[in-house]
Amino acid sequence: MLCGFFHASFIHTKIYKYYFIIDTLRKRGGFVKVILLFGPQAVGKMTVGQELEKRMGYRLLHNHMTIDLLVPFFGFSEEMWRLSTLFREEIFQSVAKTNLPGFIFTYVWDFSSQEDWETVDRMCAIFKQQRITVYFVEL
Repeated sequence: MLCGFFHASFIHTKIYKYYFIIDTLRKRGGFVKVILLFGPQAVGKMTVGQELEKRMGYRLLHNHMTIDLLVPFFGFSEEMWRLSTLFREEIFQSVAKTNLPGFIFTYVWDFSSQEDWETVDRMCAIFKQQRITVYFVEL
């Protein structure tokens, strides 16, 4: 199985969210390579990602990282979003070719946006080419 899906929104505190994710992934067995943490703004994706990074030894790319780099130069313009997407996809390509213990990416995924669906599909395709499992975790 190259993709998995976990829904953790019924867990109300951030501390229980990351324990649930770790326990669920360990119970599934095998080696987890990529976790996509997604949900609405300010739900705790970065906080949960930071805890998973500490506890599992994975590397975290939270959605603010590329945005914070580019906003001072381009504001919230189309060019900023284009470059952010480009940087992220290049990072995914490089991560997929490394032997990192694992990778966590946070994303605000608007299910009504075709562009967001295509972004996630492209990310999955990058990892799928290397036979790397992507787990989706909704917060």
